[in-house]
Amino acid sequence: MGFVKQGILNNTNISNPIHKKVVDEISLKFPNSGDCIANDVSIKNAQDFNYKMLTEKAGNNFQANVEMRPYRKGDSYEYNNKYNQAIRDRVTYVNKMLEILPIYIVELKTNFNNNNCTDYLEQQKAQANAQILTKEAIKSEKQVLEKNYKEQYLYIGVGSVILLVGLYIVTRSKK
Repeated sequence: MGFVKQGILNNTNISNPIHKKVVDEISLKFPNSGDCIANDVSIKNAQDFNYKMLTEKAGNNFQANVEMRPYRKGDSYEYNNKYNQAIRDRVTYVNKMLEILPIYIVELKTNFNNNNCTDYLEQQKAQANAQILTKEAIKSEKQVLEKNYKEQYLYIGVGSVILLVGLYIVTRSKK
């Protein structure tokens, strides 16, 4: 279910249900596909998630949750046991995630580099920049041409007035 063909996710023991949950979650959240853009997004998301797990483990809430809840008056034995098991499961989940995810991030980066994704993404950025520059150049050229057309019409108007005045003067002087 959602496993990659090779790598850390296939070489791990999935008999433990928490371990299996971690492997499934990693493979679903951060797919290792042949697509450069998808791999780039997976790498960034996996790094963010790894940081979130590190922050959770280092935080005060995590340390407080690691301590098991003592039996309280009115609690049933089953409730207390389930509560403490949930805490142990979360601790195991975070530890397994921090064990597997960094290795998987290295695999994602290796796959990214082997597929020459850096060159591909740089080419995509260059094409996008070229399109933006072309659109902006056309836009600025239109603005300059509109200004030039206005000046042209002004010169034609002034020239025609001067021509008419000249014609008037020539026709008046012959009489």
